[in-house]
Amino acid sequence: VARQLEERGHLSWVFMIDSDIGSMRRPDTEAEQHAEFLRDLAGGRLPPEVGRTVDAAPAGTVAAAAREAAVAAALLPAEIDEAGYRRLTRIHAANLRALAAYRPGKCAQPVLLFTAATPQRPDPVPAWQAVCPEIGVEVWPYDHYTIVAPPQLAAIAARVADWQAARRVSGSGLQIGRAHV
Repeated sequence: VARQLEERGHLSWVFMIDSDIGSMRRPDTEAEQHAEFLRDLAGGRLPPEVGRTVDAAPAGTVAAAAREAAVAAALLPAEIDEAGYRRLTRIHAANLRALAAYRPGKCAQPVLLFTAATPQRPDPVPAWQAVCPEIGVEVWPYDHYTIVAPPQLAAIAARVADWQAARRVSGSGLQIGRAHV
């Protein structure tokens, strides 16, 4: 969208939260797909008993076992039946595939990237710098899930508002650095 606005002569400000290019998770097996979906539901911390249940389920019963384990661990409400659970996992898998396949084009618009400091992973900044020369980066001391949890989300919103205000006044870029939160 920022490139489309730029092509029409408009300025936009883009901010991203813990975004990677090309290093997305790609679960291969049915059990891995269910475990990845449930891990995301659990905020990145799959309860061990849920993981064991998914891993131990015989082929053809993984979805039912995973759904039951998710309900027992309060990751899903009991009202979500197996068909609903299967639908959710298919959507989740399609979203992961789309994210893994996405390759952004060059963008000269101002961009602010918030990255999570943990866990250790390949640094997403060089890939983003290659396509967004006007990128500013802030590393926040959280993981992929907690960076968007309260109160961090409010702090990010305030930081974005400050960034936009500063850009309006100065038009200058941002430096790569660590957040002071």
